[in-house]
Amino acid sequence: MVEREPGPESGQGSPDGQSGGGSRGFVSRSPPGHLVESDLKLSRSLGFWHYVGLNIGAIIGAGWLLAPLGAAAFAGPLSIASWLVAAVLVIFMALAYAYLAGLAPRTGGVVRYPQMAHGDLAGFVTGVLYLLSISSLMPAEAIAVVSYASYYVPGLVTRATVLGQPVTVVTWKGMLLALAIVALVFLINYFGVKLVGNVSLGLMIWKVIVPLVAIVALFALAFNPHNLTLQGPTQASSMGLTGAAAVLMAIPLAGIAYAMLGFRQAVDYGGEGRSSSRDVPLAVITSVLIASIIFILLQVAFIGGLRWSAITVGSPSDAAPLTPGNWSGLATSNIASAPLASELALAGLGALSVLMIIDAWVSPLGNSIIQMGNLARIVYGIAANGHLPSRLTSLNRYAVPGLGLLVALALGLAFMVPLPSWYAIGGYAVLTTLMTYVTGGTALGAFSRRGRAVFKVVGALGAMAAALLAYWAGMTLMIPVFMTFISGVAAYLVIRGVTGQRSLLSIGIPYAAVIAFVDYMLAVNVFYPISSGLTTSAHEVTALVTISLALSAAETAVALVSYALVGGPEERKAVRSGAWFVTLAFLIFLIDVIGPYGLSSVYGGSPLLPFPYDLVTVAAGAVTLYVVAVLTAP
Repeated sequence: MVEREPGPESGQGSPDGQSGGGSRGFVSRSPPGHLVESDLKLSRSLGFWHYVGLNIGAIIGAGWLLAPLGAAAFAGPLSIASWLVAAVLVIFMALAYAYLAGLAPRTGGVVRYPQMAHGDLAGFVTGVLYLLSISSLMPAEAIAVVSYASYYVPGLVTRATVLGQPVTVVTWKGMLLALAIVALVFLINYFGVKLVGNVSLGLMIWKVIVPLVAIVALFALAFNPHNLTLQGPTQASSMGLTGAAAVLMAIPLAGIAYAMLGFRQAVDYGGEGRSSSRDVPLAVITSVLIASIIFILLQVAFIGGLRWSAITVGSPSDAAPLTPGNWSGLATSNIASAPLASELALAGLGALSVLMIIDAWVSPLGNSIIQMGNLARIVYGIAANGHLPSRLTSLNRYAVPGLGLLVALALGLAFMVPLPSWYAIGGYAVLTTLMTYVTGGTALGAFSRRGRAVFKVVGALGAMAAALLAYWAGMTLMIPVFMTFISGVAAYLVIRGVTGQRSLLSIGIPYAAVIAFVDYMLAVNVFYPISSGLTTSAHEVTALVTISLALSAAETAVALVSYALVGGPEERKAVRSGAWFVTLAFLIFLIDVIGPYGLSSVYGGSPLLPFPYDLVTVAAGAVTLYVVAVLTAP
């Protein structure tokens, strides 16, 4: 698919990742693409179908079981259009990573490519964002298993309000089961990539066949085309969103983007294949096309298969039938915890509903296995970049990043308790992940500055698609991700002061203090009240968000300029080649606040930047910053 690795920095030189300028146990910040010693010791066991299995296993996980209901509740029949738009955008992003994987296959490649293309700052922040997003994805899959298990085992889930929406959350009993699942997943990963690859290959066949069986059954035996034209209340309409705006916001908030974004697993296992430069790109595109077709057909079949007369809301003692077309009511209905299994059972397809329950264990469990291994490789990649201790690049006796697995386990458990809902975890994970997808497109553009024009076009489209998907998540969900982003910048400045030039601490510590204050204001006074449905003052929240944005933007600009002036050539290069990424994060958050997905969606009224001018602004800003990223690449 591609012809060369990105120039002389492709890493074919000496793998002396533990020497040459490293400090305090960190891998030295070597030339971009540099191979660390452990890269040469990884098991080269995976082939094309293993990579397809890893991707399909990650894409068809909890998403296909829960996202059809979440999407229908959010946007009604318009959710079908949401899947179509998401498929097109994801294909743009997938093409960028397919080309990258052909240029330079690396284990942990998703966090190593930004370092290779855009230097230290962008590499570190991307690593932080992706680490946290994958850390939250793994427990989300375990919680999905528990959600479907509650179909037969009562007391595992209950209903609550999360991020302002009524959703299903796990109880303490469900939490114990989810913790046990995560522990099992850890053990499977410990025993080698070949085992994970073979398990994923076997599960891929199951994961493709079962959804297709459900689709055919619903179309043949339960499909009511009238459902596709029913109009009624949706979660989007309750936020003042209709038409195209509802279609777009459903992509990140209703689990659609979550379901579609598993295609980078093959990229992160890129250093462990027999012919990675050929197999990984082909596997990425193949898996995205297969999954897109399945998901779109499934959404149509789910909506057409709804039997409104058998769907109820309320407690069992006072349950009332759901009015046909009351799409938002699906989120708290009697089919919410196991949508597809319930729908098949209500249609008289009991045997297939049992198959769905079995798959509800198999699909998310398989995805958890892949995500745990992926998270370990992200830790490995960040350590190879020089941002974590070099010991985290060490391998166990099965050629797996053993210490990385332990870190992955700890991070996964840390996310499970505060966000005990698949929808809540999925929303945060998706948006945090999407911010990192931008760097795939820009990295491809940077690598191909003197290459073929098609690479540049694909890179620009991939970066723009990721920026738009992140923007559509809305202000409420963007707040914790923005907090994570600027905290990552603060952590970078502090760590570089600790591990390098001590004078940089005089910049990093004050900046970190200001960012901590901004994070506190946003979390306690804005995010928590809005997401919990508490009554808040529109003027107060507007003032707090405005102050937080202005203060963090000014302080970030001052800190980065000071860092470049006080530091040496490496520090100046890091700021010069990574400032575009920081600028993009501020741009997306700003447009989220003043656009139709921001304050106006919470408090009503007309947004300062209405639809579709908001989309034009984000798209134009993303493309402009893509050009800046390519031109400033080291």
